[in-house]
Amino acid sequence: MKWAPYAAHVELLGDQGAPCRLSRARDCPVPGHPCLAGVGVDDVLAAHERLVGCALRTNQGSLRTPPDADR
Repeated sequence: MKWAPYAAHVELLGDQGAPCRLSRARDCPVPGHPCLAGVGVDDVLAAHERLVGCALRTNQGSLRTPPDADR
């Protein structure tokens, strides 16, 4: 079982095998936060790009302008 958001498109960042992984703690009980210590800005931005691209492909029909929008 994973402690992660339930959504159609999810990216799990960080160490999924960290000692705190099964604690479900609101405040990390492990000094140094090993679960997130290795996550950098570039990792977050890359995940964001993948999720946005995935969402755009999934919702492609809803992103088009309706035919009568310019009237």
